[in-house]
Amino acid sequence: MLVLTRYTMKPFMSKEEVGDLMNLFGELGADPDQVAHYVNADGGGGTLVVETDDPTAEYQRTLRYAPYMQFETQIVQNIEDAVPDILAVVAD
Repeated sequence: MLVLTRYTMKPFMSKEEVGDLMNLFGELGADPDQVAHYVNADGGGGTLVVETDDPTAEYQRTLRYAPYMQFETQIVQNIEDAVPDILAVVAD
């Protein structure tokens, strides 16, 4: 399954907190199931796409970042995979 997570940084983080966040990212590294990871140009957050069959592992990884960020997560599909289902519903 594809999981899209949008995250925003905790407001008013101190330099120390940002340093702690960067140390955590350095410790954990990129998500091993990562398909794409984009950072917002305003520095306020970003978007992560992972492909996984283990949502529990993704949840546990997200919890590690919870002191520094807020998350919105959705299961998504490629449009090519979704179109046949959409057309089947429209055909009914």
